[in-house]
Amino acid sequence: MFAAFSALTTNPNDTRSRQLVLNQAQELGRSYNSAATSLENITGQARQQITSSVESINRLAVLVRDVNVRQGLNSTTSADPTIDARLNQTLENLSEFAGVQVLRQNDGSLTLLLGGQTALVVGQNVYPFMQI
Repeated sequence: MFAAFSALTTNPNDTRSRQLVLNQAQELGRSYNSAATSLENITGQARQQITSSVESINRLAVLVRDVNVRQGLNSTTSADPTIDARLNQTLENLSEFAGVQVLRQNDGSLTLLLGGQTALVVGQNVYPFMQI
């Protein structure tokens, strides 16, 4: 593009030089449009992945909360190995999305902290992870 402009400045009345500048400008415009389209596609895909991850985190948090509720209702009964296995699988799945700290409380319920500080599940309460 710059070479075409340089050639045009040496001979401003040359129609070939003018056409070359126009052709180069059109090519540059197509390149910019192509780059913008690619960026829009990548942004859309990233948003979809983020939305899916946030929905999964929140769904898994609800499962942990449900275990906490069940634990609260059945605090006098012994632990159910099936529920423990599902809980461990849920926590493992959750850890694939985010760093999660699990704190077992005195009543047997679990507190989940994202990144070690943001509450996700506390007892029977879920604090959904929000997408910005």
